[in-house]
Amino acid sequence: MWRCRRHRLGSRRGSLAPTVVIVEDDATIASSISSYLKKLGIEVLVTQRTEEARSWLKEHRIKLMIVDCLLPGESGVDFVQSIRKQFPAPVMDVILMSGIFVEPHFMKESIRATQAVAFLKKPFDLEELKTSLGSFQQLGKGPSPRKALYSVYNNPNMTAREYRRVVELLEDLHGFDLPFIYLFLQSSRISGHLNIISPDDRVSGITFSSGFIVHVDLEDSKTHLGKLLIESGFILPDDLESVLSMKSSKRIGERLIQSQMLSPHGFEIVLANQMSIRLSRTILDETLRVNFVASEVELTKPRVDETILLKFVHDWIASKVTVDWLRAHFTPWGNSILVKGPHFRLNHPAFSSQLLVNSPTLIEEALNTTSLNELLEKSEIPEETLLKSIHFLICAGVIVMREKPQERSLADQQKHIKNVQQQFHGKNQLEIYDLMVRMTTASEQNPMQVFNEFMLLLGRPPTDKVLAQVYGEIKKQAENTYETVRTGSHLKLKDELAKQEIENKIKSSNLFEQAKGHLNKASFGQALKILERVHKLDPKFDKVPIYLIWAKLGNAENAPNRGQVLKEVEADMLSVAPEDKFDALFHYVTGLYQKAKGDTQQARKNFEKAAAMDGSFLPARREMAVLAASNKPKQDIFNQDLKTLVGSLFQRKK
Repeated sequence: MWRCRRHRLGSRRGSLAPTVVIVEDDATIASSISSYLKKLGIEVLVTQRTEEARSWLKEHRIKLMIVDCLLPGESGVDFVQSIRKQFPAPVMDVILMSGIFVEPHFMKESIRATQAVAFLKKPFDLEELKTSLGSFQQLGKGPSPRKALYSVYNNPNMTAREYRRVVELLEDLHGFDLPFIYLFLQSSRISGHLNIISPDDRVSGITFSSGFIVHVDLEDSKTHLGKLLIESGFILPDDLESVLSMKSSKRIGERLIQSQMLSPHGFEIVLANQMSIRLSRTILDETLRVNFVASEVELTKPRVDETILLKFVHDWIASKVTVDWLRAHFTPWGNSILVKGPHFRLNHPAFSSQLLVNSPTLIEEALNTTSLNELLEKSEIPEETLLKSIHFLICAGVIVMREKPQERSLADQQKHIKNVQQQFHGKNQLEIYDLMVRMTTASEQNPMQVFNEFMLLLGRPPTDKVLAQVYGEIKKQAENTYETVRTGSHLKLKDELAKQEIENKIKSSNLFEQAKGHLNKASFGQALKILERVHKLDPKFDKVPIYLIWAKLGNAENAPNRGQVLKEVEADMLSVAPEDKFDALFHYVTGLYQKAKGDTQQARKNFEKAAAMDGSFLPARREMAVLAASNKPKQDIFNQDLKTLVGSLFQRKK
């Protein structure tokens, strides 16, 4: 089984990482290159010692190294070769330089051995260095790797190599970018391994083979195969203990099948569920690092095809991607128009998804407005549904955002500035910096770049006096935030917020247990109030959405506005994360919803499934008994014979 390589990220609490490391023993040349790059808004570290450069690679996020070939103690070529295994070409670029070793054969062999992007002969002009930087994106020339990713469907003539390059250039991104990346990799039919590294160095790996996801490597004790087999009702705990005690080199599944405790079909179902849950658990509200390694991969089973992945992406966007993230994500695209994408067709399965069913006029509105900002301003579709629907269609390549070549009009500028103002409102400096990072797609480790790109995004100061005042307030907030992050003053606030978050989690956990007690006693009103408090304290608290639905359904049983509550519940069902749809609780709550709608047949099936998955889950058995009792034919006492009637009246209760 393939395992993704772990990369040390270094501490996020350390000094802010530079973008470029220069390894050069000539102080004059090093200073000249460093000054030139700093003028371009790039942060730089300079050393003449390869050991110091190695330590910086562990502590910072280096995207480019400029290395002299003749260094004290170790040659530049040997140094680069020694670090390439841990920092391959897709992760970090290298430019070699030399004034002595300039023979064509040596230059060619050095580039090949180190996978360098260029070899500069000293002395060289600094403009030549700028040209050699090539695809290095920190110069502000051309789109950032993340923006290039979301623009990829604008160019239907891209080659497979160009598709790979788009992914290979990615490094910093957000967990909510992954749905787009997964669908993009699948539609481009690229094979290889996508490594996903979290802020605390947890590593996940997604393996692609010619348009299919064939493996998900994730450290997650909740999705161990044995646990899933028991929860799905395929085996009993005793069965698992029995096969684990066998002396065999075979895997658990093979042992169970060999012992006739599990069918091959059942095993495939659980493996597919395991892959689905693990894939869903990669979609997190946090900053990530990624790197993609293209390679030949065998097409195996189980596998996730395009139809299944599209359904997953819909559910992730509906249940996980937050409206705050979407607002920030679309801010740079506010002046863009929406046009048909390469995958647009009237019978595309995206149009039959729940998000699009809830917003039937979206496509007509989207394709007939002058900008995304105008659509957001004028559409009567609720903002969250609108943003999620647009994002889903963009991920699927059904529509694309195309930037207008001209500058913003006064009206567009007003919408843009007001949009940024609304997002900044009520936020602390940490939250504002996070928004600036999301809006610009710059690396959060480079505050100078974040600030500069944010000011470019904000645009020129408006001529309108009222709008200019708002512009000035936003600029001042951005400047104060930049200064706070640059000096490290934000770390104290970060610690305070972290402590508050821990306190909220503890309080939420205690309240959650109280709410579950009220639900089991059918005190739905009390449970609903407490669960709403939990959700407010900790919006990410596990399984709260499904428990909220349970409380709402119980509370609405005899409510006068029952019909309205059922509509709300239908929308709330979209907020349940896909990985939470495989347990007894979800089937039970689904059964309650179906029962409330009058579909007792489907309700019974879900109650039975919940009871089979968890024999100790009493609410499911209680509902099964209620349905069974309600289906018994009522006896007509007027047509009973006297003996039966009198006997029933005096029958001893059991």
